[in-house]
Amino acid sequence: MQGKSFTNQSEKIIQSSLELAREHSHSQVTSYHVGVALFDDENSISYKILDNTGADAKQFQRNLRKGMVRLPSQSPPPNEVGASNSFYNLLNKAESIRKEDNDTHIAVTHLLLSLIQEDTIKTIFNQTGISYGKVRETIKKLHGSHKVDNKFAEDQFDALSKYGRDLVKDAEESKLDPVIGRDQEI
Repeated sequence: MQGKSFTNQSEKIIQSSLELAREHSHSQVTSYHVGVALFDDENSISYKILDNTGADAKQFQRNLRKGMVRLPSQSPPPNEVGASNSFYNLLNKAESIRKEDNDTHIAVTHLLLSLIQEDTIKTIFNQTGISYGKVRETIKKLHGSHKVDNKFAEDQFDALSKYGRDLVKDAEESKLDPVIGRDQEI
């Protein structure tokens, strides 16, 4: 991880993956731990990206968790958790995707794209119908013209849905009170 610049959110994901490995008495952090950390929160960027591709993000999350729980554990738990080859491969792929996108920091989206390419988890993506192309396209829509050029760049992505309210969607779902044409009652 030395020499790599991460955004705040991607640092949190890596930290969470280390904590997951520790909690489950795993001697090494793997790409499964990173995957579970990426999809742990239903309001996360990764979760929203999978939802926007039409995939069942909840099922994908369950499959990842099952894979992580099946990893061999150690009793007594190890004092320190090491990094597996799959974890290093994941970070190296994220770094190459970052360079390809001309970004300065590794973002959560780079981790997600590298996770899709990771051999140990690729089958789970295929079972759920998630392809690299669909996810890449969804990420491009999410990023727009923004680049990941600082530690807080991810806070700028999808700001409207994060801080605003889609009134058209609410009206279609009948979540708004119909007040037009009711001047006398008001």
